[in-house]
Amino acid sequence: MKKTMGIILVFILVIMLGIGVTYAYFSAKISGLESASTLVLEAGELEIDVDGGNIISVSKFIPDSEVPFATKTITLTGKNTSIYLNMPYSLKLVVDNNTFTTGSIKYSISGVNDSNSGKVIPEMEMKDAGSTTIIGSGYFERGNPLTHTYTLKMYFPETEVDQSENMAATYNAHIEVTPDEAEEPAPKGWWKAANGTLLAAIRDNSTLHIDETGMTIPGTDLATTDEQLRMATDDYGVSFYFRGNVQNNYVQFAGKCWKIVRVTGDGSIKLFLWNNNGTLCTSSSSASSNRYNSKTYTNDTGESVNVAQTVSGVGFMYGKPDATIAFTDDNTGAQDNINDSTILTNLKTWYKSTFQMDTTDAYTNLISDVIWCGDKSIYTGNGYGAEQTSFSARNRLIIQNPNRPNLICPNAGLNNKVSKYTANDTINGNGNLKGYKIGLLTADEAIFSGGKYNTPNENYYLFTNSYWWTMTPIRFDGTNAIISSIDASGRIQGSAYANNNGTIRPSVALNPTVQVTYNTAEGADAPGTVNNPYVVEI
Repeated sequence: MKKTMGIILVFILVIMLGIGVTYAYFSAKISGLESASTLVLEAGELEIDVDGGNIISVSKFIPDSEVPFATKTITLTGKNTSIYLNMPYSLKLVVDNNTFTTGSIKYSISGVNDSNSGKVIPEMEMKDAGSTTIIGSGYFERGNPLTHTYTLKMYFPETEVDQSENMAATYNAHIEVTPDEAEEPAPKGWWKAANGTLLAAIRDNSTLHIDETGMTIPGTDLATTDEQLRMATDDYGVSFYFRGNVQNNYVQFAGKCWKIVRVTGDGSIKLFLWNNNGTLCTSSSSASSNRYNSKTYTNDTGESVNVAQTVSGVGFMYGKPDATIAFTDDNTGAQDNINDSTILTNLKTWYKSTFQMDTTDAYTNLISDVIWCGDKSIYTGNGYGAEQTSFSARNRLIIQNPNRPNLICPNAGLNNKVSKYTANDTINGNGNLKGYKIGLLTADEAIFSGGKYNTPNENYYLFTNSYWWTMTPIRFDGTNAIISSIDASGRIQGSAYANNNGTIRPSVALNPTVQVTYNTAEGADAPGTVNNPYVVEI
């Protein structure tokens, strides 16, 4: 969805050079601001100021490669009131008349990002000013006031050869400051996704709400109507997430029916298992085959202390239950990722049986290696032994009112990646899943999808009429490890003991280039709906 912002121009630079004799003195006149000095843009306003007024008179100068015959300072002041849109602009050198020999007139430009907002046009030295050219583009981020200052210098360089052929030459030019055609912030590849890909299908068949006027607020409100795609920031950049009673996010993949939860900032499409039995998608959330199985969240290490009875049992993976320190990098801490929880053990088993049935990697090559957030950042307590510990999710999703859900996985541990589970990626995550590109949704994602802590909701797309686990640790109360879950009424819970039997609903993320088909015939149900899902091609 490109936005073309339409008003042109601001500052006019007119250079008229008359030549007397070889190496003689020349004269020039520069005038500016033929029209309004303010551009009204979609994201706000851009004001332009040219120092020293509208006219500069230059006389008695000779060809010189070091000293410009004219210098102008252009100050752009932005007022960007948009929540999400950047405010872009371009500088363009428009040559109206030039009878000088090729390469005779040059320009240089340098910019200063006075307010450290957005970016300025890169510095350029001695560029040809003989024909119309785009000097470059810059943009302002949100804020007011924001200033970019440019210094434009015009040169008639000395060539050390006879320049008398330019004696009668003239040069007229002006600089246009124009609103740029801009792309709204979006997941990587969103605007240029190729036809036939799942990313393009979501883009073309869904409504994106950049202006969130009238929308419900995640963490404050339930979402019970179809709000389609909304925007939030995640670990990779901008994420688009489905919210509310969405009906067009069904996907058939690997012989199963899934629902799209969101497009992550890197363009991957995160899915939630809807129906585990065959390819048939159904709108019924009570189908007996719509989940994997029921498992407790923790594991017994075989040691004398069950991890469910220590704070280490709260994690998707866990360290040593008798550890005396937390968050170490030498595999001795309670929160280190040493052992798989029962949930993760079963997810790996399911992953192998579902996606690795042969040696061609037909399915696994379509799955992205994204961050799965098992947030171990601590709100209160020490995070080890049998002491009470609350994790950050308890504060932002339960204690704070309104709740503060976040798609950015908080840093935790000395290496800042202990909570960011990835299969192989050790740049953005920890790589501790060792090739298994699978996880669970977080409680934060469930809230962004339309749920709310301790409040029933049967009218958002994650309602399943069953009890299922997220991968968000909440706390250890001194006796029990507690993980966030979603109950049969659709409420998000923060008091479920980890040794309860909750159901597992696996989640994977598909690559942005995955190809899909769907029925486009006249009279067919809308793309992505239960009777016309996106079908992933292998």
